[in-house]
Amino acid sequence: MLHHIWFGLITIVNPRLVSLHAFGASRWKEFLEHPTAVLAAVGLGLVVLLLLIGFILRMVAPRPTLVICNFEMPKDGAPGLHVTGKTLGSLLADEILGIVKGAMSGEWNWDSEFVHVKELHSPLGEFTTNPSPGVEIEVKGVSWARIASAWKLVRQRQQLLSGDLTADSDRVVLTARLPGSWSWRTEPFEPKEASLRAAIRKLAIVALQDLRPFISGVWELAEGHTEEGIRLLKNCLVRRPGFVEAAEQLVKPLCEQGRSNEALAILQAVKIPWYKRSDRAVLQKSFFAYYAQQRPVDWKTMIGYARRAARLAPRVPLMQRNLAISAANLGLEKEARRACRRAQKLAPGYPSLANLDQRVEEKLNFARATAFVEQINKSQQKWTEQNKKADGAPSAPEHE
Repeated sequence: MLHHIWFGLITIVNPRLVSLHAFGASRWKEFLEHPTAVLAAVGLGLVVLLLLIGFILRMVAPRPTLVICNFEMPKDGAPGLHVTGKTLGSLLADEILGIVKGAMSGEWNWDSEFVHVKELHSPLGEFTTNPSPGVEIEVKGVSWARIASAWKLVRQRQQLLSGDLTADSDRVVLTARLPGSWSWRTEPFEPKEASLRAAIRKLAIVALQDLRPFISGVWELAEGHTEEGIRLLKNCLVRRPGFVEAAEQLVKPLCEQGRSNEALAILQAVKIPWYKRSDRAVLQKSFFAYYAQQRPVDWKTMIGYARRAARLAPRVPLMQRNLAISAANLGLEKEARRACRRAQKLAPGYPSLANLDQRVEEKLNFARATAFVEQINKSQQKWTEQNKKADGAPSAPEHE
């Protein structure tokens, strides 16, 4: 009954829809007769669509992945070391991941845009070791694990890192290589567990310096090795002149060493396309950080960079924090309080926003007091000049 009513309404509204309605009804009847075949076809179409999207993402935003293979071992093994090639590969992956964690969570880098604009995604990529065969769940011949794995592999640009262990009677040497690109070798060491771990750590450090100088540079700065960190970040900028995160990380250490002109030249040399809003926001934040290192602090210049950064990345709390602090130092109460509320709303529990409202109010009070003192001094100076003119006091002699 309802079907006939609906068909009649379609005929009254637009007779041309009758053929479309008949087409849809026939397709619905086919689905009811063969639901499995229709669902399989739809699923296959979705898989093809996802793979197509993956290929597009691989071209636009690839995911570099470092795949650490099992190390080659001597047939008789290493004397004094009870390890396998898989164990060495896993230890190397652990050391590299430890460096990445230190770079991303180090105290020096705690408020870097790198953590927020990038959503905790490390530009270093993923690290995997060759997995052992596992159990896959299949539903009517379709392996969902294989589909998910294919989706990840489509976007990845893998770099296969292999290695080997060579040993003689009392010395062991580790070698790692990226075929056709890089090769690293440790100094000979004693076949002991402590020496092996130290050699693997050294191998991870030198390999990462060549493969990902940005991560290595940030980690070196977090460890207190300033010169080495600056060198690696500069190498990163040589490879990628528009890598704004590397330029951002160079500002503070260069300014602390009295090399402000060099830091400013690096920031000015960074060219970013207009459509990369997040990178442009990071660049504005970097200029803000640069002028914050100068003495005396020029808040009028800094608030311009803070406003542009907040406009380009309005959802990043650190941008709103910088705007709130700079506006408060200039006594702009409405703008400072509005930016403060936005920052706390975006990230209520973020460490750098703790007591931000109190800090803003303190700076506003100081700005009001400073403005009041300046007004009194100007009034007193004006009154003094008027008294001098009234008394006919001689002016100061002009110098030839």
